[in-house]
Amino acid sequence: PAQRLFNRRTKTLLPVSEKLLQPKINPQANKRIQQRQQLRKKYHDRGAKELSPLRKGEVVRLQPTRIGEKKWKRGIVVRKAGIRSYEVQCKGYTYTRNRKFIRRSRLPAEFGSDNADEEMSDMSEAEENVSVPTDNDLPQENPQPAHLERNETSTETSSTSKTRSGRLVKKPDRLGIDT
Repeated sequence: PAQRLFNRRTKTLLPVSEKLLQPKINPQANKRIQQRQQLRKKYHDRGAKELSPLRKGEVVRLQPTRIGEKKWKRGIVVRKAGIRSYEVQCKGYTYTRNRKFIRRSRLPAEFGSDNADEEMSDMSEAEENVSVPTDNDLPQENPQPAHLERNETSTETSSTSKTRSGRLVKKPDRLGIDT
């Protein structure tokens, strides 16, 4: 069993040729491994995107590292530490973080003032891109017809009652007799 698992003879106290101790590797195995890796890379790259590089001195926010923490820390990019990582100065400490855990901040850096201790709430890119419609953008409707419709529905539902969860309770129509 061990010989099949390791593709070679196991080392023993008995004298054995060095050639027999070398594993017999299937030449197709490496090719299949590379093909599987290329397939995984292909599917990963479909949803991946390159993040824009950060400049030295740029104001950024660091994603919280502790579980349950929701505040992003404000910092300044010190330098690029690797291919996708940066060193960020934050409250006297220098952190090395991957680019995916760093976001640009729209607020200016004011480390000398009291505003430096303020931290931004957890934000996602979806929340950043959402636009809030103003009152001018909303279509104007005539409130009177809606008011009349509400009155009609309230008179219809007055014969029925509602449960605590809000469902309508209708009394059974037994023997077709109206009471």
